[in-house]
Amino acid sequence: MPWRSTKAGKSGSTGSLFGRKWGPARCDRRLALSQFPCLQLSARDSGQAVDSISCIQFQAPLNMGGVTGQVQFDSTFQTATVTVSGAGSCGPINFSLSVFPVMYGHFAQPCLESNIGSSIFTFTADSVSNSTVNVSSLFEQSPNLDDLSLTLQTCNGTKVCTVVSQGQTFLTRQARFTGPIAGSTSTAASCDVLLGSLDASTLTNLGVVKVGTPLQPEKTRLDKTGLSNSPGFLLFHMGSSYKCAQVYNVPGKQNKVGPYHVHLFPLPSVRSPPPSQCSNDNVGGHWNPFEINTKDPTYPKVPGSTHDKYETGDLSAKHMSLAGRSVVIHQTNGARYVCASISYPGEVIVARARFQSPVIGDSSYALHCTPSSPLSCEVADLSSKHSPINLSPGVGGVESKNFFTDVRIQKASLGNWFGPGMSSGQIRVEPCSDANIMGHFNPLAWNVSNSPKPGTGTVDHIVGRSLVVHYANGSRMRCADISSERDTEGQWTIAKAVFNSKVTGTVQLRQQMFLDGSSSDIILEVTLQSSTRQETSEASLFITNSRTGSQCNDVGDTYNPFNMTSADSRCSLANPLSCMVGEISARQGPVRLTGSQLYTDRIIQLSGDHTVVHRSLVLKSRDSIIACTDILPESPAAEQTFPNVADFSRYDFRRKVANALQLEIARVTILPWSPISAAGGRCQQVNFMVSGDVSTELLQSVKTSEKMGIYKESDSCASTAIVTEQYAAMWTDGRYFLQASQQMDNNWTLMKMDQWKNMSKALSSAGHSLVVVQDNLIDAVWTDRPKRPSTRLRTLGLDYTGLFNLRGADIEYNPVFFAYTIVGMNTIRLFVDTNRLADPALRDHLQLDSPSKPELSVQTFPYESVYAELQAVCAALGPKDKVWICDKASCALTQAIPKAHRTPIPYTPLCLSKAVKNATEVQGMKMAHIKDAVALCELFAWLEKEIPGGTVTEISAADKAEEFRSDGTTDVTRTVHFGTPSAYEKECFTFVLKGHIAVSAAVFPNGTKGHLLDSFARAALWESGLDYLHGTGHGVGCFLNVHEGPCGISYKTFADEPLEAGMIVSDEPGYYEDGSFGIRLENVVLVIPAKPKYNYRNRGSLTFEPLTLVPIQVKMMNTQLLTQKEVMNIQQDDDDLTKIHSYEI
Repeated sequence: MPWRSTKAGKSGSTGSLFGRKWGPARCDRRLALSQFPCLQLSARDSGQAVDSISCIQFQAPLNMGGVTGQVQFDSTFQTATVTVSGAGSCGPINFSLSVFPVMYGHFAQPCLESNIGSSIFTFTADSVSNSTVNVSSLFEQSPNLDDLSLTLQTCNGTKVCTVVSQGQTFLTRQARFTGPIAGSTSTAASCDVLLGSLDASTLTNLGVVKVGTPLQPEKTRLDKTGLSNSPGFLLFHMGSSYKCAQVYNVPGKQNKVGPYHVHLFPLPSVRSPPPSQCSNDNVGGHWNPFEINTKDPTYPKVPGSTHDKYETGDLSAKHMSLAGRSVVIHQTNGARYVCASISYPGEVIVARARFQSPVIGDSSYALHCTPSSPLSCEVADLSSKHSPINLSPGVGGVESKNFFTDVRIQKASLGNWFGPGMSSGQIRVEPCSDANIMGHFNPLAWNVSNSPKPGTGTVDHIVGRSLVVHYANGSRMRCADISSERDTEGQWTIAKAVFNSKVTGTVQLRQQMFLDGSSSDIILEVTLQSSTRQETSEASLFITNSRTGSQCNDVGDTYNPFNMTSADSRCSLANPLSCMVGEISARQGPVRLTGSQLYTDRIIQLSGDHTVVHRSLVLKSRDSIIACTDILPESPAAEQTFPNVADFSRYDFRRKVANALQLEIARVTILPWSPISAAGGRCQQVNFMVSGDVSTELLQSVKTSEKMGIYKESDSCASTAIVTEQYAAMWTDGRYFLQASQQMDNNWTLMKMDQWKNMSKALSSAGHSLVVVQDNLIDAVWTDRPKRPSTRLRTLGLDYTGLFNLRGADIEYNPVFFAYTIVGMNTIRLFVDTNRLADPALRDHLQLDSPSKPELSVQTFPYESVYAELQAVCAALGPKDKVWICDKASCALTQAIPKAHRTPIPYTPLCLSKAVKNATEVQGMKMAHIKDAVALCELFAWLEKEIPGGTVTEISAADKAEEFRSDGTTDVTRTVHFGTPSAYEKECFTFVLKGHIAVSAAVFPNGTKGHLLDSFARAALWESGLDYLHGTGHGVGCFLNVHEGPCGISYKTFADEPLEAGMIVSDEPGYYEDGSFGIRLENVVLVIPAKPKYNYRNRGSLTFEPLTLVPIQVKMMNTQLLTQKEVMNIQQDDDDLTKIHSYEI
């Protein structure tokens, strides 16, 4: 409700006004009617203000449902004077006053009781002639009629309503509760901060409010005086929501313009050519939220009807103002003449969120959320509050646009919005020639003969270009660059591409990035010159996926991260989101090979995951490449080489670099193709770039910073060797000179990195270069290399999940064998040592001699022939055919597939299928864990008995474990203490135990990925400032590898697949202190369906069933830190263990 700025006083006080005496609660009627027509009077007495409300007239103007006129309430005579027309002639009609004011434009049916409240007073009056009705009983119960609503029902049953007021416009303030109680009446950024600083003695009791439900909200009216107009928390400053807005006449050419309307969307930027600014694709049609049928014969064609009879956006017939949309003035023939966006006075903050990739999702908060009940919605649940957005393929067209206004999205504290500004610079006296700065900037091809006189045109911000002052005769006098100031929250990212072949010159790319991940438009400064006589003086500019390498035919396909259509007809400078990122000339036009040009582009990114740095710029004439070069960083960049990390996390690497450099993570960009293999496959190398300024010394410190953790450079990765027939040399940097000189014998020569660079230059100058070889030269000279293992293969029945259901023992402790397979649409090729295939049982298992189905027949090939066969398969492919290959495959195997056909994927379909165990596999896993649990219990009993004697060593304990576990092994970890643990050790153990239980007992929706459960395991440790630096769980194979994808539980958001019933993972949180102690508790758990009380949207739930049956040492637990539920969980596990162990023993 509105809060008024009135003054409260003592009832019954007297005072003076204009020298006259006034008694309590009365006024001089003659003065009120003749000199001051019914004023609200205030007098002062003893420092107190006195209100008199007995001489006020209240007005209720009617303009709805075809009814016009007003009802005037006189508090002096306590009467209501009715003057209305359009209500019909059916005799007296009923009028009703309700508690709450009408909210114009908020609801399709604003006169419903749910919107204006229940009736508090009714009266009857003649609708045909003016009539005056005694309403003294109304003023007795409610002397102040401000912001009540008046409703009448016409003879044809139409309900019409309006707001009662004194005819003044007040400031409306709204306070919104958006917590457990949602509604209107707050505005502190944090309730805790506000309430913590309040002085209770200064608070005013406003009364009691009703609280309803989302399906039936309750309204409350609190009439209060004495609320001052002092500063406070103000969200919106506007006229009252209970009054209709006014629009003043639009100046223009009187005989040239016709109707004018509010349209759906604001005007686009000035990138659109002026003739199209007011087009339907840009501003849409009329704003008509209540779907008034404008084709109906009764729709009014001219002004004069009531406001609800028109489209909301039809300004030429009724008046309204809508900020954020646009107004279009038409010519008399209906054509659109001019248009402008509707804005608030003063500074307005505008933000843009750009989607450039398909997004699929589901909102889970829609129980009571509707457009008419926005306070029942999540703040960000825009679709339920308004409507779903139209994902039309016509990007930029009106069919793909939507426009909503929202009452709950708060303004962000951003200060000046991101974007280019203008700053003063150094004036250039030279050179202002046309060859240097060229002609006037005219991107919209405007006919300059139609330009307005000076002082009457429009402006645009043009950054990166130049400003020229001319003499009166037109010659150039002075010129200066127009440059942008760096936003206080932005950092410059700069890259450069240098052409040095048939075309020479540079392309410099500059862009500001911001800490929220957004960025400004990119500026491309192009200066190119043909070094040979070309048939054309211009070329098309492209960005391609790969770096150039040695030749331009290695640059890969056009860069297209968002899968847009090449040469799309909708692609233009005004509609760049329909373009492929790499097709620069498709939207900018061709580049000239004769000088300098400058472009601004909205979709090229220098920072972030879609950076174009370390890709290629390519110049084409028609379809032929005439020049290419790499896009290299001018911003600080470096490479980091470290021992192989199994699950490389881009986020974790960036975070560690940011911590080492003491800057924000958003400033760190990992460049394309990282990580790459290094040091003969022992290590990985990541190229990264930093936006903004960073000193060379600080950037180099990242290599050895302890903050890099597993990504810290290692001496094992820091050397390169060359071995010739007569010499052997190794290159390394200064960190390892001393160590290398001590460890290398006389056969080796130590080379410093500077020497390596000098040798590289010397080779180049002599016409030589270093090239990559396909064959490992070490293999060629390793004549006594042991033969690759080729153990006997074991067949499994069809009850197991797999392609071949074969097991081997080629790698110790892993039941696998060396082989490759290529699975086609109708073929299966197995590459294996063919000597293994002589076993009749194996041949029968694989149906090698008599396949039951031709399409399932297995073709066998020698193990070493996989490369040649793969190349033959690719040679037979069609132009659009693809080959899936795991992105963890070897470099040699990957490069055997041409780039045009190669599609790396994190996990193959076979990997996904074997991750979900069937009933046979699950039962086998359960039995293995029962046997292993008995073995480990026997081991712990032996250790507890033997350790006090002081004869147990790690080796003897390992030997004993192998004795007890001779049947096999599982993945299980227990931490036990054979002495007296300290209180701190018990506390840490219990934190780990709490996380272990939290994961095991978790209930989560179908489709949840494992990394979302990782924080369950860490919560208790985090609360005490502790943590561990490994993942919480990994997939477990059935009679296969202990560690397998594609599922897992980790803080790293690697390419894990959603958990499914039948998957088996480990649950192994821990805590470790170097040189002191370590704790880990690991169970293997099975994903199973869960049956919680409810089933939201029938999506189903999952939980875990422990397969590990080894008890946890009780004396390590601090039971005071455990909840009752956690204690019950441990007790239940112990009961289950006792039953199973007794049965097995």
